[in-house]
Amino acid sequence: MRDHQGGNAYKLMEADLPKLRALMERVEAKLDLIDQGAREYLNSAGSSAFDKVVRLLADDVTATLGERHVPVVWSFAARVRQRDREDSSSAFIEDVQQYFQDTFVDTTWPACPRHPNHPLDLADGSWRCPRDRAVVARLGELPRRPGSGA
Repeated sequence: MRDHQGGNAYKLMEADLPKLRALMERVEAKLDLIDQGAREYLNSAGSSAFDKVVRLLADDVTATLGERHVPVVWSFAARVRQRDREDSSSAFIEDVQQYFQDTFVDTTWPACPRHPNHPLDLADGSWRCPRDRAVVARLGELPRRPGSGA
């Protein structure tokens, strides 16, 4: 069996099924935690400076990854509220960005339009290219990505 790129594809065997079921259970549990955290945040969202950052980041996620990924933003916002630490906005954004990269939703999120093989950094309220420090967009104003479902 060959995959669409001409390489060999892995054939799922009966012995793989328990591992696959266990993996799916872990994924479903993680999704349940995300949904729970999202509900917690939405029940307490207000008009603080942090809540404004949450809304702007959710706009960027919607524009680039699609609406289905916004609950991740809300879930991380709930965690920040529980920790109530100083400078929570920048750590919150870094945590969300790292989550999308680590879970392979998008390993370069948000991708630099100038050099699409690396993510942008957030500094002074703007997404910037880490190579040349050029401002790409303000937080909440990333351009819509084709195919994002947004």
